[in-house]
Amino acid sequence: MNTQNAGQGQVVEPIRLPPRRERLVLNLKAERVQETLQAMPAWKPTQDGWAVESVRTFADPETAAIFATCAVNLAGRAHRPLIVLQIGSRVMLTVFHLTKSGRMGKLDEATLNFAQGLG
Repeated sequence: MNTQNAGQGQVVEPIRLPPRRERLVLNLKAERVQETLQAMPAWKPTQDGWAVESVRTFADPETAAIFATCAVNLAGRAHRPLIVLQIGSRVMLTVFHLTKSGRMGKLDEATLNFAQGLG
């Protein structure tokens, strides 16, 4: 940095800080989330990108109900938020991430791993 004659109208070079590590970590997380999503063809991100959804069709409504019940049970045990909608023999699952303050957060690897475990 050029500090000579700084008080006499000289231009002082700005201090250049290294890039923030937090930004780098967030970018890497986003890349990993995208890679995980590509490996999960049954799951698609919602339009706003805050959740993932999967629609499954079963042979009959009873089988769909059994699957939906199992999914709700697993979500409860894992303390994961899950929205289940069953219409006849179709079940739509929506998985999202809640922050510690209870607000919806960006998708993370743990949330995607849970979704992947649901099938």
